[in-house]
Amino acid sequence: MWFDRRVGPVIGTTDRVARADFRSGSDKGNFDCWDTTRNTTSLLLLMQQWGLLKYHAVGDPHYRGNVLALQTPHNTAVLVERATGVEWVVDLWTRGYAQAPEVMPVADWVKRD
Repeated sequence: MWFDRRVGPVIGTTDRVARADFRSGSDKGNFDCWDTTRNTTSLLLLMQQWGLLKYHAVGDPHYRGNVLALQTPHNTAVLVERATGVEWVVDLWTRGYAQAPEVMPVADWVKRD
């Protein structure tokens, strides 16, 4: 992702790993899903404000997680397709530094672990 490549060297996140969470310790170069959700949503909101999103609008972040079903808690940024109303996740937490985000319908994403 262009943004990761541009900002990573400046803020020290070029060694960022996929799925970083409390098990990654206090490594300041990693993001948990809350960080990636805020960062991705903020970037998407800027793109929307600049008129760069023609077919989508920024939606509310989504959350999944059910410890009873052995599903770990997780949240992510969302885009809404204007023509159909279908919500799409834009999930950078599941990818490492400079990798493209996972993009899929929210309906599929909520079933994953």
